[in-house]
Amino acid sequence: MEVNRSKLTGVMIALFVLTLKAIVLPVLIQRRLKLINAESKQGGNRSDVMRDDTYLNPTAGIFISSLLIGGSFVTTGPLFVNVGSISSSLSPTGIAVVLIGFLIIASRRRAISQLIGFVVVDNGITATALFVSGGVPTLVELSASVDVLLVVLILQVFTHQLRGHFGHTDISQLRELHD
Repeated sequence: MEVNRSKLTGVMIALFVLTLKAIVLPVLIQRRLKLINAESKQGGNRSDVMRDDTYLNPTAGIFISSLLIGGSFVTTGPLFVNVGSISSSLSPTGIAVVLIGFLIIASRRRAISQLIGFVVVDNGITATALFVSGGVPTLVELSASVDVLLVVLILQVFTHQLRGHFGHTDISQLRELHD
């Protein structure tokens, strides 16, 4: 049985992207959270870890997310009605994930939570591209995944610097410039 070389390359790239998004990124974020928790326990300052992380209460967050999901289906659903493919009719789902990711970024105080929102936005963009085009070229998906990995690493350094300099990762307290 002969294996097509391009299919094998596609499968290898898909496995790499899956490993990156499903294992590497969550492990990096979880390690950063454990480090923040450990630093808070050592310093006796648990206010950064224990305090409310969001500007919205849970009920308002769920309500706004429901509105975003409904709005994405109402506004983009009619665009794909006549296309006929099942994957295209799922496009509003990907757009809803992007919008919810932006809601997470906008409604969270801590930089690490905003990082999770960024990953949600990336997953929504990937899902939308996959649903609309019927498949994303492997090179595009690979480059986007490596870009997301680099952004996550840069944001981890950023949160470490915030924590080291200010003692917290609450960006709401960074409203004005200081010398």
